[in-house]
Amino acid sequence: MTIQSMINRNIKYLRPYNPGLFNGKYKLDANENSFDLPENIKIKIFKEAKKIEFNRYPDPYAEKLRSLISIKLNINKNNILVGNGSDELIYYLLLSFINKKDKVVVPYPTFEIYKILSEICGASVIEVPLKSGFDLDVEKMVDILKSNKIKFVFLAYPNNPTGNCFSKSAIKRILMEKDTFVVIDEAYFEFSGKTFLNELKKHKNLIILRTFSKAFSLAALRTGYMIASESIINIIKRVKLPYNINSFSQIAALNILKYENQIRKTCEIIIKERQKMKEKLEGLYYIPESDANFLFIKISKPDLLKKEFIKKGICVRFFSDVRLKNYVRITIGKSKENKLVTDILKKGF
Repeated sequence: MTIQSMINRNIKYLRPYNPGLFNGKYKLDANENSFDLPENIKIKIFKEAKKIEFNRYPDPYAEKLRSLISIKLNINKNNILVGNGSDELIYYLLLSFINKKDKVVVPYPTFEIYKILSEICGASVIEVPLKSGFDLDVEKMVDILKSNKIKFVFLAYPNNPTGNCFSKSAIKRILMEKDTFVVIDEAYFEFSGKTFLNELKKHKNLIILRTFSKAFSLAALRTGYMIASESIINIIKRVKLPYNINSFSQIAALNILKYENQIRKTCEIIIKERQKMKEKLEGLYYIPESDANFLFIKISKPDLLKKEFIKKGICVRFFSDVRLKNYVRITIGKSKENKLVTDILKKGF
């Protein structure tokens, strides 16, 4: 018997997720907030961290953090589950509900993790290409939902990598399919201001994801949360690892929410820089309207552009998927970084 013959069949042909390794001076490849936490908030976090008893396990359900989120969003804290980033919560969700041969629907292109984790958990994934303009092909999606027993639909809102928010009416139409869980990933909500939170009471099949990794500059500490019906949350608790959120991450996220207004100022800067960048490149490239902290740009000479960015030490996201070879995704950085990018792109690629 060989190791290869013993591999879980669900992952036998799966390639490891490749986030890309940063190798440059300017990091604009991962949709992080380009601004670090303000110093006064760091000092507050470190001061409270000194009180941590490092020999004790963390709060298994992040009670204080969930309570503050519930106050901020005006929802019951029993509808909230905190995870080690949204990825962990997606994994728990699939582990809780996916059975062998279940089907999952995702648009294409979208965040790769939906497909990867679904396949790891044994589901088959149906990709539905987006229409021109990168909106949902809602007619095709609904036909698939009606003719197949679909367990989940995953929708990034705004979508990654395209940056746009899908039509709200299209998503509401998908939510009407009561036998399918609809997961709306609002990782970039603070940049879009658009949410389905007010639909939660109307649709028991709706699950919303949020994160501290993007707008709140906390990517290093991997903290996110899920909002869903209490019955869904209670089922997921059966598979959640006992102490999944460390004490330091809980303290950091708690303080970030307390200083939310200060941190949101960086979002305002990023939104203004995003618009300025798009306007400077208007007419040179096709760039869909972005509601996130990045731009998705259609290019004709990806290899030449990649060399130019490498030469200048700028790390952006190119795609290995042949269907996206003529697109590049660029995180909105600080003003100086954005100028470097636009100066290069103005040369024409």
